[in-house]
Amino acid sequence: MNVYVISLDQDIKRREELLKKFPKTYPKMQWVKAVNGKSLCAKEYFGYVQKYFNKNNKIITPSEVGCTLSHMKALNFFLESSELYALILEDDVRGCDLDVEKLIKKFSCKKSKGIYLLRDQNGFGFEKYIFGKKISDYYKIPKLSINFMFGSCAYIIDRESAKMILDYHSKDIQLTDAWLKIIESTKINFYYSPVFIHPEDLSVSHIENERAHFYTNEKNFFKRVYKQGIFWKLANRIRNDLCSWMLILKGYKRIHKVVKK
Repeated sequence: MNVYVISLDQDIKRREELLKKFPKTYPKMQWVKAVNGKSLCAKEYFGYVQKYFNKNNKIITPSEVGCTLSHMKALNFFLESSELYALILEDDVRGCDLDVEKLIKKFSCKKSKGIYLLRDQNGFGFEKYIFGKKISDYYKIPKLSINFMFGSCAYIIDRESAKMILDYHSKDIQLTDAWLKIIESTKINFYYSPVFIHPEDLSVSHIENERAHFYTNEKNFFKRVYKQGIFWKLANRIRNDLCSWMLILKGYKRIHKVVKK
């Protein structure tokens, strides 16, 4: 299994930190030079924006476009190899050599297909909706829970699933971690194991910094309530709670402890 690291050319410090955390694995990692969405020409960027807006009725930022294109680049590199699986990492992932060694050993004899999300989902605030059925060292995740799972800093994928994702983004570019939309379109199996973590300080995130400037919060209370659809959100929460109970009756178990704030 090849290990691919997505990193912008200028993010030298991130790769230095990666070397410290993965001293044995780092020399074997294949560097995928990330696409800097901010450097895309206007024509190319707005071509993606139009396609995304027509499908989602909102704008995709330059860094979000760059992130998706970078992951597509990594998947193409993977398909050019003869390996059955690939471990895709972003350069700000947190883990150690032992984590990677265990994954390589497990997948050396695996034959299942799908996406294996490895980014710990604690901290997003949706732990109560993340259910799964334990299969070996991984959880098979239902559609309800996929909707509340985020991040693309660490995942394993097989060749067939990689081809389907590339085909999906080529026709209908989407956020890299819009897992539910991708799964609904491709019918790829989705698994999860909290192996790696992502830095809690999002101030160093290129995408989050851009989102903070790209989107503005509405200050007027009544306009904000109207835009957010408070009654729709309440109904949606009730629906999600009912679906959660249905999953429990079907044998699914909540994966993470729910922390009451």
